Amino acid sequence: MNPAQVHLALNHFPIIGLFIVLLFLAYGVFSKNTSTLRISLWLLVFIALITIPVFYSGEPAEEIIEETTNVSHKIIHEHEEAGELAFLVMEGLGILAIVGLFMLSRDKLSPGLQYLILGAGIITLLLMARVGKLGGEIMHPETGIELHEEHADH
Repeated sequence: MNPAQVHLALNHFPIIGLFIVLLFLAYGVFSKNTSTLRISLWLLVFIALITIPVFYSGEPAEEIIEETTNVSHKIIHEHEEAGELAFLVMEGLGILAIVGLFMLSRDKLSPGLQYLILGAGIITLLLMARVGKLGGEIMHPETGIELHEEHADH
């Protein structure tokens, strides 16, 4: 697989996976279900880890796509910038999840930390959704935004 294929194969996990895990996490927080909390925190760590190859395959994927298609560099740059921020926030969320797991193992996971992780997860999801939207605009003109530079003046 080339980097573009890796990027495309994995890029939905940080969005769709995070959405699903946040539903479970919210259930665990509000129902005070320790098992659901633990599984959700482990899944957040997993998603943070899977985001690493997604992020690092982005730059090589950009080089491939720029060589093979006539895609707007502006759209690619916006996607890249949004991806950098979302990646950092996602990795921060993964660290928060590890802290949560540590605290949970000591029976000291406070409701405040649970709400912090849930809130950080929601913010991360919004950032990731923006990255996905911008990424979709690179190769999906049906989203309604003109992508190709030759048409940028119309």
